[in-house]
This record gives sequence, structure tokens and C-alpha cells, in this order.
Amino acid sequence: MFKGVYHGKQVHPSDLEAVIQRAVHAGVDRIMITAGSLMYAREALDLTLELNKGTVRFGTTVAVHPTMCDEFEKHPLGAADYLENLIALAKEALDKKLLWAIGEFGLDYYRREYCPRDLQLKYFEMQWQLVEAFPSVPLFLHMREAGQDFLRIVSEKRNLFKNGVVHSFNGTLEEAQDILSLNLYIGINGWYQLLSF
Repeated sequence: MFKGVYHGKQVHPSDLEAVIQRAVHAGVDRIMITAGSLMYAREALDLTLELNKGTVRFGTTVAVHPTMCDEFEKHPLGAADYLENLIALAKEALDKKLLWAIGEFGLDYYRREYCPRDLQLKYFEMQWQLVEAFPSVPLFLHMREAGQDFLRIVSEKRNLFKNGVVHSFNGTLEEAQDILSLNLYIGINGWYQLLSF
């Protein structure tokens, strides 16, 4: 988006350098480029390699966002091959010390028009193979209006990873307490009003 491309169209000139300079001016010394699909993970890793020449250190993530989980279904060689490609890309990033998190993956029932609940559940479960392949890498999890299913799955898989953050949280106080009891961090979007707490 910082390159000005939205939904395949150039909407404005790239302002990536300006964004980085503002971050440097504000004292930021690390930036994580988050990927939500295999294609975006490849682009994020390439961009990370390109940008790691200045004073700010860049890293990336590898996984499939719940709203893009149909990528597994669309892959010409099938979901298993898509997952193998994710694992290979994550290994490449890890070997270069640029894999900062497995993510962003999880469940997003607020935006089921992009990927239905059953596919989200199927590929959330499948992506735990990424976690098993890289158990020391933190998780960047996504949970939006999917508290019960999300907490059930993460509780079952909690022994597979050391730490992580649950991003896009918009659940109840009880769900927040359940997440914290799993020794995970919570990321709350700027649009979310804390009035429910």
C-alpha cells in the first residue's frame, strides 16, 4: 500500500521512503513487514532484503491471513503444495535472520465474505504445520469475532510455540482474560472502542 497500489491500481505515488523517514525521525529502529499470502510473503521478504541497508532493521512474517485462506484452494498444485511453499519461504527468511513471526494467521468471522468460516477453520488448522516447523519463532495471530473457535484451537496447540500476539482482537473481557491466561499478548486495532470493557 505504501507503494500506492490498491487492488491492483496505482492510486498515488509511492510514499514508502517518506514513511520510513518519518519512522526514523520518530525513533523507530525496527519494522516488521507483515504478509498475508504466499505471494505477499515473497514480496515482503524481497522488500526486507532491499530495505535492510539503512539504519532501520526490517523483518517479515510468513503465513496466510484468514481473509485470504482461499489461496490454498486456488493453488494449481493443491493446498499441500501451497503449504510446502510457505514452509520453504519461511526457511529462506529464517536462514537470512529475517523471519520475525509466523503470521498473520487465525480466524476472522467479521469478514467471511472473503473466505467462509469452514475454509478459515480448515486452513487455520493446516497452518499449525508452519508453527511446528519453526517452534522458536513467535506467532502473529489474528482473531476477529471468532473467540470460541479461536481459543479452542490455540489452547489445543499452545504447547507448539513459545510466544505470540493475538492481533485484531475485538472480543469480550472474558476472551481477553483467556488469551492472557495462555501467556499471549493482545493487539487491539485503533478502530476498536474499549467501551465493551
